[in-house]
Amino acid sequence: MMMRSPIVATNVDAILNLIKDRRNGLLISEDDYKEVANVISKLYDNEELILKLTKNAYNDLIRKFDIKLVAKNHENLLRELLL
Repeated sequence: MMMRSPIVATNVDAILNLIKDRRNGLLISEDDYKEVANVISKLYDNEELILKLTKNAYNDLIRKFDIKLVAKNHENLLRELLL
């Protein structure tokens, strides 16, 4: 996400917390090699899609994982745990 490269990932577990299909990456079924090939081909032929995905991924990353926001969330969690 930080490298501004298109993301292709399997739609399993924690990945779903980071990647939203067709918004900031492309999700594929686990163990479907034909789908992997189709998605990579789709990206290769569609620069507009690449730009959209990489822009959204980078912006989502900055918004969700900004160091000040993460620090504040940790501080709030520790306060809750200590009270």
